[in-house]
Amino acid sequence: MLTKNLLTPKTKNIIVSFDKFNENLQNDTNKTLISESQCSECYNYSTKKGRLEDGYGIQRLTGKSGEEEYVVEIACEEIKGIWATTWINEFNNKIDDYVFFMTEDNTIDYLELSMKDVIISTDEVFTEVPVLNNIVASEEPVFAFTSPVDNVYVITADNAFVYTDLPKFLSVCYHYDKTFAVTAEISNALVYSTERDITNWEGLELNRMEFFDARGRLLKLLCFNDNLYIFREFGITKVSQYSMKAEFGIDHLYQSQSYIYPETISICGDKVFFMTRDGLYEFNGTNVSKVKLECLKRADLCSANAVAVSYDGLYFMALKMNFEDELIGCEADDFTNNAVVIYDCASENVEILRGVDIKQFAVVNSCNKTKLLAIFRGQYKNLVGEFVKNGKIFDEPTFKKWRSGFCDFGYPNKLKHINEIHVLTSSDCSLTIKSETESKTYEIKGSERPQRIKASVKGKLFETSFKASCENQKLSYANLSVTVYQ
Repeated sequence: MLTKNLLTPKTKNIIVSFDKFNENLQNDTNKTLISESQCSECYNYSTKKGRLEDGYGIQRLTGKSGEEEYVVEIACEEIKGIWATTWINEFNNKIDDYVFFMTEDNTIDYLELSMKDVIISTDEVFTEVPVLNNIVASEEPVFAFTSPVDNVYVITADNAFVYTDLPKFLSVCYHYDKTFAVTAEISNALVYSTERDITNWEGLELNRMEFFDARGRLLKLLCFNDNLYIFREFGITKVSQYSMKAEFGIDHLYQSQSYIYPETISICGDKVFFMTRDGLYEFNGTNVSKVKLECLKRADLCSANAVAVSYDGLYFMALKMNFEDELIGCEADDFTNNAVVIYDCASENVEILRGVDIKQFAVVNSCNKTKLLAIFRGQYKNLVGEFVKNGKIFDEPTFKKWRSGFCDFGYPNKLKHINEIHVLTSSDCSLTIKSETESKTYEIKGSERPQRIKASVKGKLFETSFKASCENQKLSYANLSVTVYQ
């Protein structure tokens, strides 16, 4: 009589925990080097607290008149430009927050955020979107709009003036005892004068410092760390004054191999951030270093449409990124930018808001309120938005996703079987587990308690992704019960 010995496969049970969602996106080519708690894709989720929850969203711009909060209504078909600034109103001893915008008729309109339904329309027509410079005229702060081809348009507390013979200021900075400016007429020179009121510069013989080196044209002036810096097409130059006389020292601190995008230069804390086609850089007043953000390897930085601004200790970059899955929001139509990368300058945490095409940022920053504003291309081109932490874009919940790389859970080349899912999520979401041989999706209902869900996925490498399209999402706990075959 013959007998057959049946050998039971040797197994080991392990728990794989996803407990470090605050890890930033990794972009390794060999994704098996990524641990299960690191992600290869993450957008519209905030991971800063170590869990998946609603990230930044955008709502209609609001103001507050007395105790009444209201939505700002702007009757136009398109908003081409936006600027925000504060005005110290000495007449009534208060600070006013102003928002200016350029509509499709190419005029500048503006409003004060504490005055409901009061929008002031101006008459001057621009042929290009101008820049806004806060200047001094007749010893009072005023607003000057200038472009390379248009007249200088100055708005005062109770009037507006057009100056036909003033230099076309692209950037103005008050430093030492002088007023410095970059103008469209002299792109390779810094002009300056002891005359603080630049509306008096008509016919004035201005001093100038000319630059003919390879760093290119002058783009923007910054007063930073008690110094004056010139950001140029391909570098940074520092201007020092040795005495109250016109004795200047010129230090060329940095030369870039790529063009510096002027719309991305912004002070954030004790550093200045800017972008080139090679990525994100930080400048501390002396040295420039590259910020290593893996997510920017997916960005198209050659299109020169990136815009950025600093707000609340964060650096917001609107740009075009390449994603690997379905189209979201603005991506269903023609778009220029489709994402906002939000970089925390202190913790280095990164959040990505995907699905909106931002044209320009503006920041309201006063003792009254702080707001980050934006205007858009596409379906939202006639709206002014403000950033909020609600996980929605104009009342529509964002589509959120977090995806791991392919992981072997520490057991390379071993067959494994995922047999159970443990998860705590406050709202509905879906969990997809994919191996090299199969893929299964599990729909999970929101609950206040941890849930145990039966599963069955076999393979040697696994990719796990969480998706949600709801509001008030909080996924704070998830692990997999796995059998490893020895």
